[in-house]
Amino acid sequence: MTEIKDSTFFLELFRDTSEALRERHKIGGLYYYLYSEEATLVDEKSYLFNSLHNEILLNEYKSLSSGINKTIIPLKGIALLRDVYKDIGMRFLSDVDILILQTESQNVRQHLLNDSYREYEETKWYGNDYKSVYHKKILDLTITLETHEKLIFDHHDLKLDIVNNNLSRHDFFLHLCIHYAKQHNFQRLYWLVDIFLYSKKIKNWKELNNRAKVLKATKSLHSVLYLFNKFFHCKYPVNRSSVPIVVRYLKKDYLYKEQAFNIHYLALKLSLRANLLEAMKYIVGRFSKS
Repeated sequence: MTEIKDSTFFLELFRDTSEALRERHKIGGLYYYLYSEEATLVDEKSYLFNSLHNEILLNEYKSLSSGINKTIIPLKGIALLRDVYKDIGMRFLSDVDILILQTESQNVRQHLLNDSYREYEETKWYGNDYKSVYHKKILDLTITLETHEKLIFDHHDLKLDIVNNNLSRHDFFLHLCIHYAKQHNFQRLYWLVDIFLYSKKIKNWKELNNRAKVLKATKSLHSVLYLFNKFFHCKYPVNRSSVPIVVRYLKKDYLYKEQAFNIHYLALKLSLRANLLEAMKYIVGRFSKS
C-alpha cells in the first residue's frame, strides 16, 4: 500500500483534515490503515467497526447470492471490498446494494422477507421508484440491503454489460461516477476514493468515453475527472466542454463540507442532467414529492 499512501491524491485528500471531518466523511478507517502513526483513537475505532461490520455484510451477501438463485449483481461498496480495498477495514459500508432484473423483483422480495428482512416503507417518486430498501437484525447490528432494478432513475431500457454476474469495468466505473456526481452532488469523500482506486483498472479511456455516451454519463464522468485534476493534481483525460460551468466554479471545500438543499445545490443537480427535458422532469418529481 506504499504506492497508495504516498500518492498525490491521498496526500491532498488528507491534508489538514480533522478527526471530525474524517468521521463525517467515513474515511477514518482508511486514514488509520494508511497513516496509523498519525491517526487518532476515533480513526482506529472506525477501522475496527468497518472490519467487523463489513465482514457481516460480506457474509450476508454471499448467503444471498447463493440462496436467491437469481442473477444479482453487486454495486458500489460491496463489490469493491475484496477488489480495490486490500483490507476491508479501510472502507466504510453503510449497506449492501445489488442490481436485479425487474422481472425477478417479486421473487427476490419474497426471498428476502422469508429470510427475516423487513421492507422499509417509503413514498415512491421519480428519484427512487427503481429501488427498494430492506432491514434485518443480525446480532446487535441492523443491516440494510437495497435492491435496484436499474443503475439510476433515468436509465430506462439501457442494456448493461454484464460479465460473470458483475458489471463490466467500464459500466462499473461509470456507475461510480454517476452515483457520486449526478445522484449525490459530490457528497461523500469515501465515494471519491472508490473512483480513484477503481480508475487504475481503466486502460482504454476512448472506449470508456463512448460507453459514457450510451449510459448518459458523460457529464458525470468528466465532472469527476475534472475535480480530480483541479483539486488533487491528477492527470486524467478530461473533455472540458462536457463539464458544466457550475462544476468548474466549485471550490475544494465544497467536497468537504456538509451540503444543504439550496439554490446552489439545485443548480449543480440540474446541470448534471443529460438534457433540459430530464432536468425539468427532475424538478417536477422532486417538488411534487415534497
